[in-house]
Amino acid sequence: MKVQLLLPCIFADHMPDGAAIDVQAVSPWFAGSTVQQFMVNPYEKVILESLGYPIKKGDVLPIANCLYVDTQAEHQVCVQPVHLEASHDDARLLPAECLSLTTEESESLVATLNELWNPDSIYVTAHSEIDWQLTGQDATALDCLPPALLAYRSMADALPRSIDAAQWRQLLTEAQMLLHEHPVNISRQQRGLRSVNSIWCFGGAVFSKPTSASRVSLYSDDSFTQGLASLLTINCMPLAGTDIATTIEQTTQAQHDSASELLIVDTRLQQAWLANDYDRFIDAREDIIEKVLQPINAVQQHTKHSNVHIDDCHGNRYESKQATGLSATLKRVFSKWR
Repeated sequence: MKVQLLLPCIFADHMPDGAAIDVQAVSPWFAGSTVQQFMVNPYEKVILESLGYPIKKGDVLPIANCLYVDTQAEHQVCVQPVHLEASHDDARLLPAECLSLTTEESESLVATLNELWNPDSIYVTAHSEIDWQLTGQDATALDCLPPALLAYRSMADALPRSIDAAQWRQLLTEAQMLLHEHPVNISRQQRGLRSVNSIWCFGGAVFSKPTSASRVSLYSDDSFTQGLASLLTINCMPLAGTDIATTIEQTTQAQHDSASELLIVDTRLQQAWLANDYDRFIDAREDIIEKVLQPINAVQQHTKHSNVHIDDCHGNRYESKQATGLSATLKRVFSKWR
């Protein structure tokens, strides 16, 4: 049985503010693994490919279709409020997770954007303080990576680049001009908080269901993963409260098939990292070690039919096929990775 774990940011060695993270704390759980190097990709792309839905480009993803499965709009994209931290010739994208927007602030910003764009039949809907949806503009030419992959990085090459994306560049410019003197931002600046001086649009590709059905058993509390599972008519079980070791054993026994697959997706580390919340990051990592990595290690110690693949969604994939577990020789492997 193949067990695949998607754990974005599992090997982050520092927080966005520079605070060091002891990566060695997770080292023992990857002993004996072989490591493969890949291009850094959005975790959404990794999940899609794991479920048999190949994606050619990481900046053209059907994220909105998966998040807003109940929306019947022909065109829809994901939108997040962001802060662009400008330098003399560039800017860094600071993600929505680190802005600590209130519900009232979010609703006020969305209402102002709708006043500007509703006459053009463009609508923005706030599903949470930082999770917004835009409908009404063709997203075919929108080639923007998700902000989680751009967070705290230079924006020099990240804006919509396609020759046909002029309408999206115009939309971003209009939003920046509108937000510049917005009362919400004036109030935030007076309180020493970062302003919401831009928005980021992404994930507007149209989802086309694969012809072949996936045989993966899926566990996740992530909204995107759950929405994708719904579109693929795959049962996505909640990860919280699940006994991983028992689940692996029961799945193997029920299917009697060593080729069956179990996919576990946990994005809590990424969310804590984006929010620059060190304590939350460490708490999530300890929980993952206790409730995911340790049980998998225990299963591998007494079974010969469990291959484990662990993807940090930042270019590193670990694979262990040893029946003796994941805790013998990581220092050697890990030192090479570092």
